[in-house]
Amino acid sequence: MNVKKLIIAALAVGVVLNVYDFVVHGVLLRGAYESLPGLFKQEGSATGFVIGDFVFALVFAWFYHRVFTSFGGGVLNGAKMGFYVGVLLGFPAQLFSHMMFVGFPYGLAWEWVAATIVAGVLAGAVAGAVYGPNAKAATV
Repeated sequence: MNVKKLIIAALAVGVVLNVYDFVVHGVLLRGAYESLPGLFKQEGSATGFVIGDFVFALVFAWFYHRVFTSFGGGVLNGAKMGFYVGVLLGFPAQLFSHMMFVGFPYGLAWEWVAATIVAGVLAGAVAGAVYGPNAKAATV
């Protein structure tokens, strides 16, 4: 196991996902969240989300590491694997929010599905870039 590449991929994916989540949830969807008072917790800090993105990034990089022989290295192959992960995590799981939580808008659930798939593609592209297009399975 190439622990060095695994750690570098996890850190790179973590940084990208934190920026992505800030843009999507902190900027683009902020108005939607503010229009739903009482649905989301208002107290606390972003620290938990930052840590959570890095934990997710470590698990994602480890999973990429384990399925590397099925996809290969490089940005496009990583993005393909990330697409599958995004679909697996986002659909239909994010749609359940609409069915489980009173007042959770159906449209927002679909926005979360799309955001999760895009996050998976980005994470995969970054991990694939770290491993490189010419990485061999034996070194992974």
